[in-house]
Amino acid sequence: MKECLVALFYFFPVAAYYSQTLIIQDQSSGEKLGFSEIIIKRNTYYADSSGVFHFSKNTGRLTDVTVKRIGYLEKKISIENDETDKNILLEPVYREIENISLLPKKVQTISDDYKKNSSSSLPFGIDLGYKIQNKFNKEGLLKSITIPLKNISNNKSYIKLDFYELTDQSVSKVPINTKPVFIPLTDLKKGENIIDLGRYKIPFPKNGILVGIRIIERIGEYNNTLSKPVISFYNSKRKDAAYYKNQSTDLWEKFNSDLPVISFSLTVLL
Repeated sequence: MKECLVALFYFFPVAAYYSQTLIIQDQSSGEKLGFSEIIIKRNTYYADSSGVFHFSKNTGRLTDVTVKRIGYLEKKISIENDETDKNILLEPVYREIENISLLPKKVQTISDDYKKNSSSSLPFGIDLGYKIQNKFNKEGLLKSITIPLKNISNNKSYIKLDFYELTDQSVSKVPINTKPVFIPLTDLKKGENIIDLGRYKIPFPKNGILVGIRIIERIGEYNNTLSKPVISFYNSKRKDAAYYKNQSTDLWEKFNSDLPVISFSLTVLL
């Protein structure tokens, strides 16, 4: 009896706090789509790694909510605050991606030296972009990315990475990675962090890439309360421009004023 009361004590507060839960899935396979985007009033939130997203009791009715994920058609929905789970089925978009040769490849590093006495903290709610040119002028495959960090705290924040192809004068609108790349800050440390990209099968185009980075406070719930994480990135020694993603057009635009360029290094298979 005592065990049952304890179980009820823990269950009801959770059940009472959340009103409606979205479960985002692949329309064809039923696979749950982790880290899907939920756009509400021009603000972007994210489902958790299991494709689940919660709305609280005091959310109220929301119209014109957009659910999207890389590789799928976006969907418009409304939130009725009716305390029922809602399955959101997204339709896959099949993109043709150039075949990447499986012949033995040589490992190459595109090193980006950083200033030990210069660092930047990124704001929430904006995608920032930094170009990395392909000095080898040869197509390949991304193997890993190295991100040097000056300071970091173990909180609930995440780093989200996307990769965009550089053409002669512009940046592709759609990422070339077909799955979201999310890194919890608890997986990172001060100093150099090598993030394995092998399982994502991300091509490395002939002209190079723009690395898009976003800092996310939390995932899996609709919450407007943000607390700045203690995370600072070392700035690069190279001179270049920083970019931001225009939320209205989904296009990358160059900042008018000079901003520090965050340091990244790539290991690629060519």
